Amino acid sequence: MRRDTIKLDVGLIPNYVRDNLAAATLEFMKRILEQPGGREMLDTKMTQRAKK
Repeated sequence: MRRDTIKLDVGLIPNYVRDNLAAATLEFMKRILEQPGGREMLDTKMTQRAKK
């Protein structure tokens, strides 16, 4: 059976795991934005996702 949604109980994620994931995501975004054309690439991806 294929599902289009997944439900997660984020309350089960330990705080340290949540904090590590948030920090890694922030660093990833900073690196993308520091690249030439990074902002434009993100804008394009976000526009494509919004159209779905």
